Amino acid sequence: MKKINTLFLLLILTGIVNAQNNVCFTVETNPHLVTPGLNVFTKYIEVFGVKIFATPAVSDEKIKHCAAVMAEYLDNNEDGTIDNALITNAMVLTNATMVMFGADGSAAQNAFFNNYTGNWELQDLYATETHPAGSSQSGGFDATLEEVLHLITHVGYANAYPVVWGETTGTSIAIAMDTARGGHFTTIPTPYPSGAWYKYDDQTCDYSCMVTEYLYWSLTTWLNAQNYTGRCNDISNEWTLCTPAQQQTDLLMHALITNPTYNLATNLPDGNYCPSTLGLNKKSLSGSTLNIFPNPSNGKITVWQKSSSSISVFNYTGSLIQLIQKPKEEITLDLNSLQAGLYFIKTGNGQVKKILLND
Repeated sequence: MKKINTLFLLLILTGIVNAQNNVCFTVETNPHLVTPGLNVFTKYIEVFGVKIFATPAVSDEKIKHCAAVMAEYLDNNEDGTIDNALITNAMVLTNATMVMFGADGSAAQNAFFNNYTGNWELQDLYATETHPAGSSQSGGFDATLEEVLHLITHVGYANAYPVVWGETTGTSIAIAMDTARGGHFTTIPTPYPSGAWYKYDDQTCDYSCMVTEYLYWSLTTWLNAQNYTGRCNDISNEWTLCTPAQQQTDLLMHALITNPTYNLATNLPDGNYCPSTLGLNKKSLSGSTLNIFPNPSNGKITVWQKSSSSISVFNYTGSLIQLIQKPKEEITLDLNSLQAGLYFIKTGNGQVKKILLND
């Protein structure tokens, strides 16, 4: 993936040059302190409506890395626009959330899970396994690539396309997984059949979990995340297809992950995310005839258009929510009464923009 404005810091005392990723997200204070359990988090970033929380033990660099990887998976061409709004909409509606702790088993982690009583869709990630500089034999695999993808596929894809990506017996991905494992197993077989290339052996992982893991292995292998010195040997007990060429031999799954209908990533996230349209405002319109900001929004949005044609607000099913017949060139709409999710702004001259409303 193309690096964007990589900043090199010269460490004079050591003579080492380190690359600092370019991430255009700001670490904010936690806006959900009153929710039981969430007071352990002091840091917060929101990516296309998806929440990311982190404790003080997680550096700003690492929570921003998580945000960048999330954004790159959802906006893989990095143009500032969600690639598949169905996926993000499903995530926002279920409060898909990353929770980051310093280490597994930390006091903050225990405090959170002992006190949290909500029903958000959660995925944990630890600073000890988060590597903004990327995966390596010496540093280990950057688990951000795995855990963020788990949240996207388990919550987004499985809900948006239940017949294809649903994590139950008989879906397209389940059939592909059963082929890869050499049979349909709801528990771990001992041993797996000869010739199986997916041999996940965590006894705590149910069938749905197995599907989630299978999609992670398949997609990241196709994107060449698993092919570095020592990695193939390290994962061979669980996954034997560690190169893109080998992944293509899994015919059913390869056809699914490369199907353009679903807009799965075609480039591996590298932790650099700063599209020119991020944080769009009127001063950076650059010739556009319709622009909306902020997007995503918590309810109030500004709509700017070169012509003063009518403005309509539609929900994702196409139902008209609001109509402004003779707006000014720039107006502010109050959409706080609407539920979180995906909406469309359309002008009388046919311009259309997507808007994502958060809680």
